[in-house]
Amino acid sequence: MVAMLQQGQGQAMVLNSDVVTIKDASAQTGYSAEYLRRLIRAGEIEASKLGTVYLVKLDSLLDYVRERAEDGKDSTGPRGKAARVD
Repeated sequence: MVAMLQQGQGQAMVLNSDVVTIKDASAQTGYSAEYLRRLIRAGEIEASKLGTVYLVKLDSLLDYVRERAEDGKDSTGPRGKAARVD
């Protein structure tokens, strides 16, 4: 997955597939954007911020989802859907 962010002057910056936006992370896992932001602030998943946009490290997100599923603590996301790990 390649994320594109609008940079001024109509230019877009292409990011590598190691990161996803909060919106993409939410769509992939079923977790709400706010829940993902809480996980980032708590240090549960790794992310960096580019302007006002969080870029979630995909490996960190997938590890979190897998660990929660293995522990049996969170087999579904906060929206009541099973988190997908593709």
